This record gives sequence, C-alpha cells and structure tokens, in this order.
Amino acid sequence: MRPAHCACVLFIHCLAWSQNDMIANIDLQFQLSNPGARSLAMAGAFVGLADDATAVLSNPAGMASLSSDMLVFELQSVDRDNDIPFYGGTIRQVGLQDFEYDLQTKSFPEQTFSVPFAAYLNTSSRLKWGVFYAEQARFERQFQTQEIYLPHEADDDRPVNDFTDFYFFPSDNQIDLQIRTVGLSGGISMGEKWSVGLTLMYADFAYKGQTDLILPDIFPSGHPLQDFVGQNFATIAVDGDDQAIGGAVGILFHPNEIFSFGAAYRSQPAYRYDFVVEILDFANNVYEIDDQGQASFESPDSFGAGFAIKPSETLVVSLEVNRVQYAELSDTYHSFFDSGGETQTIDNATEYRIGTELFITRYARPFAVRCGYWFEPYHALQNTYLDNQILYADENGFQQIRNAVFLRQFEQDTDHISFGLGWSLTNHIAFDAAFDWSHIGQISSLSGVYRF
Repeated sequence: MRPAHCACVLFIHCLAWSQNDMIANIDLQFQLSNPGARSLAMAGAFVGLADDATAVLSNPAGMASLSSDMLVFELQSVDRDNDIPFYGGTIRQVGLQDFEYDLQTKSFPEQTFSVPFAAYLNTSSRLKWGVFYAEQARFERQFQTQEIYLPHEADDDRPVNDFTDFYFFPSDNQIDLQIRTVGLSGGISMGEKWSVGLTLMYADFAYKGQTDLILPDIFPSGHPLQDFVGQNFATIAVDGDDQAIGGAVGILFHPNEIFSFGAAYRSQPAYRYDFVVEILDFANNVYEIDDQGQASFESPDSFGAGFAIKPSETLVVSLEVNRVQYAELSDTYHSFFDSGGETQTIDNATEYRIGTELFITRYARPFAVRCGYWFEPYHALQNTYLDNQILYADENGFQQIRNAVFLRQFEQDTDHISFGLGWSLTNHIAFDAAFDWSHIGQISSLSGVYRF
C-alpha cells in the first residue's frame, strides 16, 4: 500500500454522539434546567410555580405576581466526571454479527466556576418587566484515548493488512463551548387568575474544539510509516463565533391560593461554526486540507408544563414535565467520516421533575428546606441501522463496524437528586444554596436576592 493512500484507510471512524462526529464532542449534554439555587434545590420544577426572578426563563408569566423590585445573582460550581467509556480495550468478533466488548473507562474530571444568572426586575406597573443575563451552556474538557483493538482471528475473512485490526485510533481531544444570553422579559395579569409572559433573548455562541488522531505503533520494522508513529495523522478542528435570537412564552393559572398551573415554551436558536479537516500526506510530510466549510450547531427547543400545590402556609410541592425536541439535532448533524451510509437520528425526550419546599417559621428569621428529584433520559444520537446490520464494507473493501454499535453500548439514563436551603437575613436580603448530584457530576449553586 502506498503511504499517501494510507490516510484514506485510517481516517474512517469516530463516535457520533452530538452535533457532529468529532470525538471531542462525545456525550456533549445540554443543561436545560431553570436558573437559580432555589430552583436547582427543587430539581428545576418551577414552571408551575414561577414566583421569583428566575421566572424570566422558567415561565415569564410568573413575573406578573411579583410585588417588589429586586436584583438577583447566582454563583455556580460544576464538577463533571467526564467518563470516557471507550478509553481503550478490545472488540472481539464471536459471530457473523455478534461482538464481545472489553473496553476500559477513564475519567477526566473538570471543574468550572461561573455566574450563570443575574437579573433586575421592575414591578412598579401592571406590566412587570426585567432584564437578565444567563449562561445557557458552559462546557470545557480535555481528554485522550488509546487504541481500541479488533483482533484478527485466524478464521475470519477480513483482508489481512496493517490497518483492519484497529477500530479506534489513539486521540487527543479538547472542547470549549459557551452560550451566553442577555434578554428582556415581561409578564402581565389577565384578570385575577390568569397571567401571560414573554421573553426575548440575544445569544452569543462560542465553540472551539479539536480532535487529533494519532498513528499507533502497528507497523513492522522498516515499514515506510514507522517514522510517523506517535504523530498526528489527521485533525478535525471546529471554530464557531455566532449570535442569534431566541425566546420563551408562558402562561400561569391560579384558580385559588392552593393550586397553580403553568406552561412555557422555550425556543432556542441554531448557530453556525466553521470546520476544517486536515490529513497528513505521508509522502511529503505535510498536512493537506481534506474538507472544510460551515455546519450548524443546534440547541433543542423545549416545552414544560407543571403545577404547584400549597397545602399550607409553610409547604410547597411542585411537579413538572418537560418535552425536549432532541429530534432537531439530527436535522443539522454533520459527519466528517465515512460510516457506511448510516444516518443519525434521535428521539424527543421527556424529563420529569418534582421538588418540595418547607418553611421553618418558628425562628426570628425564617429559613426554607428544599429537596427534589428529576429524571434525565439518555439523549445521544442513535444510528438508524439495526443490530444485524452493524457490519459493512468500506470504499476500500475492508469490513468495518458501524458506529451504532457503540452508541447502544453506553446508553444510560441519569437520575438527579437535589437539596438546598434558603435564608431571609433581612426584609431586603435573602440567600439560597443548592446542590445537585448525579452519576455524571455535581452542581453547587449560591444565589443572592436584594429586594428594594
């Protein structure tokens, strides 16, 4: 095989988990929870309650019930485990369409600090309005992978060559994704029981990422590619800097002092990013552009409905159901690799949330105890091929495994447990603290409120 042709054989596979099949994007999850430490402690179940400044995003109709001007801010620390489930290992073919997996998982923990939310609300007129800043995405990660080895059995019919024994090559990966928004929100009462609200957002999108594929040591002594072992032989780089408009609408119904019902729809924009794919020309030891252009990064729209019950002056129970339009991601999915004609799809997902708040009033300064649970279904892109179609022959005649087999291996829903406290220090100043735990990471939040 000519050295210049080797890259075409090597540069084939990558996982398809998110907006594109760059390995750095694996398990790139969207955080669609409502802002604020109080909401976080109640598992984000806030659409049917919406009785504080975070209503500007959770349900702007709730602003109509607010009675004092206020200034709000939130500080947040996010610890992600960043488990890479295919760090290394082997895949052994035990039948025509049956495979045995022995894969290693490795964690690359990351911690980020930010101010994810700040707002000012004015309640001096019938139309209550506010301005806010919100960080809707902040994701930073660096990690590496080793090769995944596909042993060539003596009785299989794959062509014997230097390359078919590797499904994944070693890689270096990094990603930095941020979506920041500023917005204007308003809510107004439509009588004693109904209120409606509208939020408009201007979003700034920043997206940088890169995956470098590394040539493994698979060549016999004297092979012309031996000198390139350990060197990057292919690179995908993405760079996005875009702005777009989004928004939210909501309604809230208070039939009495005990019950409230709410619904809200949040529309998220799509963003553009540039990409370039470079492959090493082994013959001349220079990188050549194999592909470049623009692609779309989609944020899924979501619809939430919920209700809150206040059986007493000191107890609140809030429930919420969110329908997230993850199917939108498959419309803009971009593939950098040949994967045998497979296409990616994803189903819309339903999230369930329940939160409680208990006020302790026997002290001079009352405080609140909160807890909650929410269910986050697995929502990575899936392949349209069935399990019995996971093999295909690539353009060079080599038998390959479709990426779908990996997507199904690591499917796992996420359960979130949350709790927190709230303190009213004075008639004007209050603080809320919250913690959210799941198997993928932890979130700690502190919010402060000043009422004028």
